[in-house]
Amino acid sequence: MTDNETLAEIRDEVKAIREDNRELRKENSELRKELRAIRKGGDKPDPPSNDDIVSGFFTTRNYAKSTERPYRLSIKYFRDYLGDEPLCHVSEQDALDFAANWSGREGNDVATSTMEAYLRRVKKLYDWMCDREWGPETNTVATALDRYKSQNSAELRRSGQHNGTALQPHEYTALLKWNRSPRIYALLMLAAKTGLRRKELALLKVEDVDLDSKKLYNRSPKGVGDTRLAENDADQKLLDDETVDAVRDWLETHGGDMDWMFANEEGNHVSTMTISRWVEKATDRVVQATDDDELAEVIDEFTPHDARRCFTTWLNRGGCSRDVIKGLRGDAAGDMVTLYTQYNEDEIREEYESAMPSIGV
Repeated sequence: MTDNETLAEIRDEVKAIREDNRELRKENSELRKELRAIRKGGDKPDPPSNDDIVSGFFTTRNYAKSTERPYRLSIKYFRDYLGDEPLCHVSEQDALDFAANWSGREGNDVATSTMEAYLRRVKKLYDWMCDREWGPETNTVATALDRYKSQNSAELRRSGQHNGTALQPHEYTALLKWNRSPRIYALLMLAAKTGLRRKELALLKVEDVDLDSKKLYNRSPKGVGDTRLAENDADQKLLDDETVDAVRDWLETHGGDMDWMFANEEGNHVSTMTISRWVEKATDRVVQATDDDELAEVIDEFTPHDARRCFTTWLNRGGCSRDVIKGLRGDAAGDMVTLYTQYNEDEIREEYESAMPSIGV
């Protein structure tokens, strides 16, 4: 079978799965209508206790242990804040009060993206409850989540953090601590310290990194497809000392001649999905190893693109000017060229290294 035939077969399978999902959603909608009619036609049974509801939810869902843990924590925080009010009596305003006022286990501010994650998990519980004969008529947490996201969207845009997980530097250090093998350590360090995307990491060649001058040439930036730009046209990134050390350690450990910075067994560049799998395994190691539930929860949400969010957030909080951040992110072609017309290279590096925190182990 040729590659094109394989791709066509995969597309057909995906199409069939989507069609099945549409049918299931339609069937679920009809069942909910029938359930509402039954409720109107007779007395609604009393709901179980909160503990029994939560136990039934997890029994039905049968999540993997690492997935279940953040769900249990989110539901616990929600119940604790509301004084364990009967879950079926919780209003949309109750859920919004939790989102606006819960201050975390240690009394610290909770990031908007983290609170959204809490509400999304609690919403799953209420989705399940709404399908029970004793359940609420509407998912009040779902409507609260929509309102919360709408209220905070402007703030997220202004901060440049958007939805997702921007780890604190000490949290990223914890991620590195449990992932000390040279390859994943170098990958995680490059992702957070340069803001490279998955594809850009996958297509990074050894020759693109100049450890002596502490620079990296991103020759496969977003928007150019599979074309590799000439070095003069590449999106230039700066490296700090701990990133240089991490990359050098990986290259020395690997040994031999390498073309791609991150290659597969055949010597070709890895795929973007491989990058995602490596990062997922890295976060799983932390979730399984740490005794810190809040750390496990935030790390469990982390994705490769969140490293780019860390990059932007850390520079912003470190006092880096907006022009320099824009240029270093490389969102558009020529950003660094424009930046070098306003600042000299020493000034840019000074801002970058002053703002970028130390995260290495």
